[in-house]
Amino acid sequence: MITGYDFLSEYKIKKSADVNKLNNTTLNHLNTKAIILNTIFAFNKPKEKWTINRKVNPIDYTKIGIRYERNENVGLKGIHKNFSENFIANQLELLDDLNLFPSNITPLPSGSAYIEFPLILKTPLFSNDDIPFYLIDNPMKKDKVFGIPYFSSSSWKGNLRWVMNKIFLEDSLKEEEDRLKEEYVNNRLKLIRLFGTEKGTKDNTSLAQYNDKIHDKIHRSNYSEQPKSQFNTEKTMLKGMLFFYPTFWDSIELDIINPHDRETSTGKNPIYYEVVPPNSQGEFRLLYVPHHHLSKGKQEIRDLVIDDLSMVVKGITQLMTIYGFSAKRTLGYGIAEARWEKKKGKIKINGVCENIGSFEDLKQYLRQLKEG
Repeated sequence: MITGYDFLSEYKIKKSADVNKLNNTTLNHLNTKAIILNTIFAFNKPKEKWTINRKVNPIDYTKIGIRYERNENVGLKGIHKNFSENFIANQLELLDDLNLFPSNITPLPSGSAYIEFPLILKTPLFSNDDIPFYLIDNPMKKDKVFGIPYFSSSSWKGNLRWVMNKIFLEDSLKEEEDRLKEEYVNNRLKLIRLFGTEKGTKDNTSLAQYNDKIHDKIHRSNYSEQPKSQFNTEKTMLKGMLFFYPTFWDSIELDIINPHDRETSTGKNPIYYEVVPPNSQGEFRLLYVPHHHLSKGKQEIRDLVIDDLSMVVKGITQLMTIYGFSAKRTLGYGIAEARWEKKKGKIKINGVCENIGSFEDLKQYLRQLKEG
């Protein structure tokens, strides 16, 4: 337990044994331990190398440790091990007890839907945190209250919108079929209903500007009046119908990329990343409220809801299994399994709950609703 008012006064780390002692304290918050380790080099600047059977660089020892005893890791790597085994599990239990993710959609408008399923990673996940003071340059994003690795709701929204933009809009450039060109405006308006107004119309690199260029190339006409006539409003900002929840992960570890010199084939400057490793698990949760459709008739609302959800499920499937939702996704990071335990996945529409065990189950269920 910390009895002083200053971490540095309580944890005076001047030798390797002090790092080992910190790893075994009851202080469970990962960021706090990492910051304490970081202060060693910000203030103490040790000049001599520590000796454990052989000379060891203090900075390297503090980051990844040296296996000087069998099956024992120290430093940040050791903290990750204890953090994953103990602290994360306790925090996830606390989240369950707090019931922060209610799935009861009965009070919501007719046609509202809720989708929930386990996410099991096939490849590592990385999402860089903006914490200003940390032992390594690439920390994993962690929730500020619970202190465990997570993927924010805004990140889910941005990633899914990017993928659906590629699927339903960019394909219009790749195909010459008149059918796809005619669908472009309708699909763009559907995405606005789902995600809200495209942001950054004054920025040449924004999504709105990018989509305007596609529209101009296909139709050679002005798009700006389309949303006003479609939604019968002069408002420049519209709220979307999709609401995302954050995903909390059950483990974390240290990953190392060590670029090698082409001539000597040796690596001298390893780059450390905190990642959520493969086989880690979290929960994906999505709420859909069709408030843009409420003025329609009952049957029309039903058809529009099924059409919207079919688009969303197609986007989710490709995001999770093809494109990835992690930083460094071009290197294969952030890919999830396409199947999971069926009793843990569900989709609710109008209070009716159906268990689903894969993305294909989701698609099949929506097809059955459409046909029925």
